[in-house]
Amino acid sequence: MREYKDLEVRAAQGLHEQCFGLFTKYVDKGATVIDLAAGAGAFSERLHEYGYSITSNDIDPKTWEPAHIPKLSLDLNAPLEPCLDESSFDAVVAMEIIEHLENPSKLLRDCLRLVKPGGTVLLSTPNVLDIDSRLIYLRSGFVFHVSPQSLEATGHRTMLPRWLLEAFIDETGLEIVEMHWGGAVPPAKNGGFMRRLGWRLFKRLTSKFVRNPNPIELRSNYLVYVLRKKNG
Repeated sequence: MREYKDLEVRAAQGLHEQCFGLFTKYVDKGATVIDLAAGAGAFSERLHEYGYSITSNDIDPKTWEPAHIPKLSLDLNAPLEPCLDESSFDAVVAMEIIEHLENPSKLLRDCLRLVKPGGTVLLSTPNVLDIDSRLIYLRSGFVFHVSPQSLEATGHRTMLPRWLLEAFIDETGLEIVEMHWGGAVPPAKNGGFMRRLGWRLFKRLTSKFVRNPNPIELRSNYLVYVLRKKNG
């Protein structure tokens, strides 16, 4: 289990660091921020230490640890209007949550409503078009991040390829400031050495035949977006 200041990090290796770097690039110290799916509080703690005014939220009240950070337990599938005022935050963090929800467009609309005009939204989600997902789909009909096994283990219930997520973002009225691929597809742990080596070579070979304008998409595990609420 990876940790930050003794807090469990519930994200792929390196994802918190990448997202933190992007967030601090666009959001000034002292800004009011809500972390919508804060888990045990590791990313919220990073933001708090940097100097942001943090409100955190996670539906599970049992795993929260930083007692000095205000914590809500709102269900993001339910309406947020009775609980959180419109345009009440300078920035919204929605890392690794949109794929867990019944309606991804609702989360984007919530982000749009909560953030002030010109404010920033940080969003991340699994990349379901990586090379592992494409090859696993040919074999099983499932992708790496969305399957009966992942539904049970992680609660991933909505598959969002990049093109569809960006269509939802545009429909919502948010604009994309930056988009990055993050992380790397984890190496397979099952099978012997030769089988794992064969799988890596097979992925490298088949990647050359995939029609894709940016090969990094095939190697990357996550999508990371910096979004902005349009003024006016």
